Amino acid sequence: MRITRRQFVSWGLAAGAAIGVEGVGHAFFGHVMRTATRRDEPVPSVCRACPAGCGIVGYLRDKTQLTAILGNPEHPASRGKVCALALAAINLHYHPERLWQARRRNGQTLETTAALDEAQRQLAGLLAEGATVVIDTWDEQAAHADFLAPLGVRGKLIGREALAGANRQAVMREIWGAEVRPDIEAADLLLVFDDRPLDEGPRFIQDARRIVEGQVDRGLKVVVFDPHLANTGGKADLWVPIRPGTARVAALALVRHTLEHWKLDATIRMGGQYLPLYFLAEALDAYDFEYAAHRCGVDPELLRQAADLLLESHRPATMAGDGVFDGADAKAAYASIALIDLLFGERQIPVIPRPRWVPEAQALTAVEAEEFYRELEFGEKRRKIILITHRANPVYERGGRLESALVDGAAAYHLAISPLPNETAGVADLVIPEALPLECEGRVWLTAYVPTPTYALQQPIAPPPKGVLPAKAVFAALTGAEPPANAAAENDLRWVRDRLGVQAFFEIAQGIFAGDVNFKPELVYTPSLAYFKQLAPLETTPAHGGRLELLLHGGPTTNRTSAQAKWLAEIDHAAKLFVNPDDARRLRVRTGDAVRLLAEESRPAPARPVEVKVEVFVSGGIRPGCAALNIGQGHPASGLLALASRFSARLDPDMKLIWWEDQRNGVNLSPLTTADPAPEGDRLLRPLVRLRVRRA
Repeated sequence: MRITRRQFVSWGLAAGAAIGVEGVGHAFFGHVMRTATRRDEPVPSVCRACPAGCGIVGYLRDKTQLTAILGNPEHPASRGKVCALALAAINLHYHPERLWQARRRNGQTLETTAALDEAQRQLAGLLAEGATVVIDTWDEQAAHADFLAPLGVRGKLIGREALAGANRQAVMREIWGAEVRPDIEAADLLLVFDDRPLDEGPRFIQDARRIVEGQVDRGLKVVVFDPHLANTGGKADLWVPIRPGTARVAALALVRHTLEHWKLDATIRMGGQYLPLYFLAEALDAYDFEYAAHRCGVDPELLRQAADLLLESHRPATMAGDGVFDGADAKAAYASIALIDLLFGERQIPVIPRPRWVPEAQALTAVEAEEFYRELEFGEKRRKIILITHRANPVYERGGRLESALVDGAAAYHLAISPLPNETAGVADLVIPEALPLECEGRVWLTAYVPTPTYALQQPIAPPPKGVLPAKAVFAALTGAEPPANAAAENDLRWVRDRLGVQAFFEIAQGIFAGDVNFKPELVYTPSLAYFKQLAPLETTPAHGGRLELLLHGGPTTNRTSAQAKWLAEIDHAAKLFVNPDDARRLRVRTGDAVRLLAEESRPAPARPVEVKVEVFVSGGIRPGCAALNIGQGHPASGLLALASRFSARLDPDMKLIWWEDQRNGVNLSPLTTADPAPEGDRLLRPLVRLRVRRA
């Protein structure tokens, strides 16, 4: 039989198509079944990747293999919606750098039980000699319940979660009497001052959801006053690129313009007195648009547009970020912003505080924690200090000085408890692995979505690796006690399952914190008239003199757990050092050029100036005179992924996108930024840093 070329090609294409179609009836359908998790057992729980506490459902196959993590549609707040961190949390469970065994500093591994016995003997001997224990942790309850409490004053705790918003909480309590949040659900205008709720923050997920849903469903208007455009300014109706530290002036200019259209015979409580509004209007007379534009460094027309939106609004609300609360004049600045809520908007909603497990005598303030680490860095070696770091990474935050001090023996004994390796664990005398939050059970207080506290019962959605214990069990074992069974949580879970079913794993507990928080806060502090009169004279704003003011920002993927999704880090690192085109022309740099940054002032002064090498991204989304940089990304230099990027890049070319080569572990800005105690209290301030920039 003779076959033509045309027949050969047609038959060959038909055979290839048949091969592709073969198996559709069962193999492809089975693949869909596996992907859709229909054969897997659903286990509802709570995501712990951030404070939002969204509802998640883990899918277990054969009660051991975690196949997927999805949102729980039965959750009253998240309603089945979760972010990329929750979806990628499964990668933490199977992380290639996961610690399966305990490890000494020299790299020697040993079983967890043997490591706990060794650590218990070391701690008992040092405690008998009068040593003091300091625990640096993200989980106060686990660290305190079974270990720290019996030590009394000899046990101190640095609670990272509590200190994360310490400045915000302190200022808001003075102004409102409680920490508050804006009522975004009822607002028709949101004024955001030095904050990026669509990019970062302790309540990033829920705030972003409220804002976007308000814009889509109710026509919510958003005005952003911030030097950096970011995602928040890009999604806003109006972006006003004010100078850093001038949010107070912009807010007072809006108040002055709005008062011009109000009846001034009403009264306001100021300095403990009720005074007519025209007193306030007279005090703010100097805050016209020209003066405010001069101070803020913006076009007066932008302030006028923002003021017109406020005048048209019926229910405005305000948001303030770290740029307001971390400044030396935070109280006065936020009081000026709070005037908008007091005069024209709805009252703020109080945030129900999480319970504190540690007595005040044992909990270190932010200033005391800073002083402790500075003593370790500069003080005498082999002090009678037992340092226990639990999911905390102070070496990454503070730089090489603390790393060298710990290696030289600044602490008598350094124990690290962590599910993954990090820079601090790398210099610890002993590292003990712990189970991930998604592998543990417990109670979670979720207070960010709604003013009513939600009491969520967290149950494990995957079993921990063999020999890896939850943090509570680790701390209990260090005291020689039996690992806690957490019977209370088990009973609660059983009651919820029996009464409400497996999908309903939470209940709203009215009045859990009754009496602890004022649910109808009154403005307990407002500036006196003398305060406004002192601000009235025109002040000159010095030019930046060729220096750039550094703005730090952490994207939504920024924290240690973001390593679970490498592509998130790639997106975050696509833009390095944001520089305005005017500054780029002055510095003679373009996008992709490498520059070196050196802080003009640094306290305490380092032994030698430290430069940080970064790449430039020229953008109109940053005002002139400022530079913005992501923080908190990267992996430990000794980790498998970092080593793979250095020696086996051909295995994954995308490794080069995560920017490890120069800084070893991402961007460590501790040589550039400083933390200074506030003169009036226990707040720790981070003043603006002026940078010297030169080409690398």
